[in-house]
Amino acid sequence: MDDGGVNRALIAQLCRAGKTALDQDFTIVMLREAVAELGLEPGGMETPISPDPVTGRPWRDRFDHKSLLWETRMLVAACYVVTAYLSGMRDSETQSLKPGCHFTEPSLDEVVERHKLRSRVFKGREAAGEEDTWVVIEPVAEAVAVMEALTVCDRLFYRHGFSSRNEGIGNTINSQLNLLRDRLGQVRAHDPIPPVDGEPWRFITRQFRRTVSWHIARQPFGAVAGKIQYKHLKVAMFEGYAGSSVSGFRAEVETERQLAQLEHFLDQYEDFKAGVRLPARLTAEFGRIREELGDFPGKVVDTARLRSMLVSPARTYYPGVLNDCYFEASTALCLTRRPGAGSDAEPVMNHCQPAKCPNSCVLPRHQGAIESVLADARQLLTIRPITALQKAALQQQIDQMRRMHKQAGTEGG
Repeated sequence: MDDGGVNRALIAQLCRAGKTALDQDFTIVMLREAVAELGLEPGGMETPISPDPVTGRPWRDRFDHKSLLWETRMLVAACYVVTAYLSGMRDSETQSLKPGCHFTEPSLDEVVERHKLRSRVFKGREAAGEEDTWVVIEPVAEAVAVMEALTVCDRLFYRHGFSSRNEGIGNTINSQLNLLRDRLGQVRAHDPIPPVDGEPWRFITRQFRRTVSWHIARQPFGAVAGKIQYKHLKVAMFEGYAGSSVSGFRAEVETERQLAQLEHFLDQYEDFKAGVRLPARLTAEFGRIREELGDFPGKVVDTARLRSMLVSPARTYYPGVLNDCYFEASTALCLTRRPGAGSDAEPVMNHCQPAKCPNSCVLPRHQGAIESVLADARQLLTIRPITALQKAALQQQIDQMRRMHKQAGTEGG
């Protein structure tokens, strides 16, 4: 018999009655009459509800035993996203985390405390895997702490509400991720996850590792590197790998970096064909490639052959904020402090002299960053008191930025 949608188990507890006391037909009739007279409201568990910082309204209804279980599963999915995305761990490595996996140790320079996780690597290993350590950032440590508060077994990520308390989320995680996507669309309708081609984006676990490696690999080096949101993440994660990772994440970042270099080089080649004024070295290189390909108006060029011809020079092309570096060890001013550097050397970013080095490529897209540096330097000149040496250094920087601004295509003020 329909009971009107009331939570009979909760009412029995409040009445201090047995679980079956409200299963009788006459009690169900009474409940239906009460519902018709009084109505229903969600909840039953009086717990604090945080307001949404944008709308100022509660982000959820009050908990009952069903909604509590549902939101617990959503919380597990959210903690999984934070952990997998900001650690670079594979799905199997994330799901192998256990209570007590988090610990802290001093960084290599002993300046800061690093958050670390212990888990197991399975790819290319025996069935049982091998224990390994990941360096992570604070949000990951916080997500792990939340999961440790929720767990009642020897694993962090398990299927809450199932008969076996030790049953892992396994291959159900992709479904949970997309249920979380839908839930976020409900509670944050003002900030939804954008659809793709009119359809909701389908999340899978592999996307997190690939996305973070993409972002880390494609951040430009240069004067404002410290302002890039993924810079700290890269430093922390790479410190843990110390040059090589049994997990393979660093190799994936390097692959993404090489792809980014090639794509950027292709963009520069298209600019060259469109008549954009480029530095002499780029103009000469692209002119040679265009002549060899016969890449002139009216002729269709084999895209695969073009990419293969650009792969080699692209390996030494480094996109930057104030300038790009078309690196040549023999002429690189950044290597002047490293006499005898071989042909396999790489640019030393902290010693870049973009206004002087023949490897420097200042392009129209760098104008905005150069103008920002110019404005900052001019502002500093107005500060009082300022020493003669400081004034001379600032004026030198302004002169260099003006020359670079001119190289980028517009005369600096």
